[in-house]
Amino acid sequence: MKLVKRCAMSYRLLSFFKSLSSLAALLFTQRLLYAQIAPGGLTSPPSPANLPSFVLPTVLRWNLPNGLHVAFAPDHRQPALWVDLAVPAGSVYDPPQKVGLAAMTVRLLDKGTQHRTAAQIAQQIDQLGATFSTTVGRDYLFLSLQGLSDDARSLFDLLSDVALHPQFPPSEVAKERTQLVNEIAAELSDASTLATAALDRLVYGAHPYGDYPKGTPETLKAIRPDDLKQFHQTHFVPNGSTLFIVGDLPVALAHKLAQTYFGSWPPSQQAAEAPPAPESYTHSSFVVIHRPDAAQTAISIGVLTSGYTAPNRIAADVAASVLGGGEFNSRLNRAIREQRGLAYYAYCRITRHRYAGSLEAVTLTKTASTGEVVRLALDLIRGIGQQPIPAKELKESQRYLIGSFFIRSATPRGFLTALEPALLYGQGPQELADYASQVQAVTPQQAEEAMAHLPLAHPIVVLVGNAPAIVPQIRSLGSVAVIPENQVDLLSPTLQSAVASDTTPSSRAEAKALFQEVWQAHGGDALKSLQTLQLKGKGSFSPPGLATNNPLPISSFTFTFQAPDRMRMDLQTDFGPVSIGVPGDATPWFSLGVPQDAPAIVVQIASATNLLHLLLAAKEGKETIRSVPDLKTDAGSLPGFALTTPQGQTVQLYLDPQTHLVQRIVAPGTADNPTITATLKNYHSVNGVQLPQQITVTQDKATLMELDITDSQANVKVDDTIFTKPKTASNP
Repeated sequence: MKLVKRCAMSYRLLSFFKSLSSLAALLFTQRLLYAQIAPGGLTSPPSPANLPSFVLPTVLRWNLPNGLHVAFAPDHRQPALWVDLAVPAGSVYDPPQKVGLAAMTVRLLDKGTQHRTAAQIAQQIDQLGATFSTTVGRDYLFLSLQGLSDDARSLFDLLSDVALHPQFPPSEVAKERTQLVNEIAAELSDASTLATAALDRLVYGAHPYGDYPKGTPETLKAIRPDDLKQFHQTHFVPNGSTLFIVGDLPVALAHKLAQTYFGSWPPSQQAAEAPPAPESYTHSSFVVIHRPDAAQTAISIGVLTSGYTAPNRIAADVAASVLGGGEFNSRLNRAIREQRGLAYYAYCRITRHRYAGSLEAVTLTKTASTGEVVRLALDLIRGIGQQPIPAKELKESQRYLIGSFFIRSATPRGFLTALEPALLYGQGPQELADYASQVQAVTPQQAEEAMAHLPLAHPIVVLVGNAPAIVPQIRSLGSVAVIPENQVDLLSPTLQSAVASDTTPSSRAEAKALFQEVWQAHGGDALKSLQTLQLKGKGSFSPPGLATNNPLPISSFTFTFQAPDRMRMDLQTDFGPVSIGVPGDATPWFSLGVPQDAPAIVVQIASATNLLHLLLAAKEGKETIRSVPDLKTDAGSLPGFALTTPQGQTVQLYLDPQTHLVQRIVAPGTADNPTITATLKNYHSVNGVQLPQQITVTQDKATLMELDITDSQANVKVDDTIFTKPKTASNP
């Protein structure tokens, strides 16, 4: 037992000292960087003319007989080693119905091989004091291993084993699928991440560059161990792959290690084909992803750009830095944050892949200032390509880009990160040596021309937030599409899920024909004669979370409707009067003693119980009619259609197949506010209009409200002011 404890202690000390050596090496590198760039420290930003030149480290390149490219940069400043394997097997190669296959493949490489179990791999990495990570990009995926150069053989042996001999055990596949699904849900719950993912989809259209690289819960469920093995067999080949090595190794040893551990990797006779470049577009697009009760709006504005090899790439990067680079003095940050205080940050970036890229401007603002920020950003984005950039502004961005490049490239890992795209996409290492001079050489006219080649006049705008509050602020900018968050499909070029979208003209025509049958069944033109309607009765109410077998009685209620879009509901309950108001275009309100903006669930209830407004608005063309699948019930299938307002509120109406009277109204919800369903029964005629006498409102199978209508009056005189939110001392 004492021997076991001593071995365990020795192992822990070994790991500790190796980790400490890596830390010391990093600190040593930073000290060298500061000594090289700014002896004695920087007291003021250097001008572009005085910036130090970039001394390109030696980069040796050769090919193995099997076609594997090798790039080795000797670095003897510290006893460490960085090894990356880049394989042309990025997410662009995912099958359409199995997006996330590349990501799942690379994440499972260290979960068991022909020679090691997942536990043994993890243990060896720990014993070596090494770090192993994987990254999936659009064109390539990367395996990265870092450790001490004394352990070079062990590191290469481990890297080649996980890269060439993975097993994809079913139990590990199931675990990884669950982990990925949870990660996706967590990531997309962030409004800014969702906005960027949606923008990528719209900018790249149907091209796989627009896919969310980790996939979706649906596509991940379709991936089986055999799919992973086939993907690995097809795409993990040496020809087209590159082994990057940076660190403290003799050149001869680097050659020997590459040949010993990767020389037997069998090449492929047929390279996998990537899809053609994304198609350009010539129209602007405004999309609001409706997230109820959101207090802020995530804003992403972007356009399609050319790929990495674009001849004006450097000039465009300089102009993009002026527009919204990493400095506080960029145009976006200055206008939106510094001058107006509308956001904490505002920036833009150009992301380039092999065949195409995108320019994206990003910010986050209060709901009330969404329209102002969008207009400011659009003006600045469109303006960057319309006139030369002032010389002073251009020099500031050039200095920022060059200084950032120096800092990023000073460490071995930073240099490796810069080297990889230059070698994989570009002209090779010399690009890095020429970078600073190329940036300095960009003229104001060249920067302007580079941006003028982009479709800046037709940007795509994605907003994630409260659609009813956002849409009126941006309606004048162009046509606005609103998509409820729970209906966003990141695999669809329009972001609309197959269930939620009109897939064919015939399906749209069928939905409109079905609506006409409902219109006639409920009274046809008699509906148009209704200027007001007042319904009275009694019922019961169960607030969400309370047991449904103990409902609170509603001694009386009055439902008042005024065409075309005003509604008020007053309930008399044992705990006091409750009022709900929908004042047309204004924000719905709710009052339980104190008037306030209506929470999402109240808006859902109002939407699901206001049948007259839904029918009239659809007849006048104010709501979009689209098809939906039949609703399966115990009594049979109910045909239906969906109505979507310009503000993005969607409801689904399902009807009796015999009478064509509406039986169910469904107001889709979110994870926080599940779907509301209103069931309508016992129709009778009021001035020729068919109206229900019983309404039951449920949420997640729990009954929220039951209303029995005992009195119905049409075209009664109504005070217009009752629909307006009551004034209080805090709301004058």
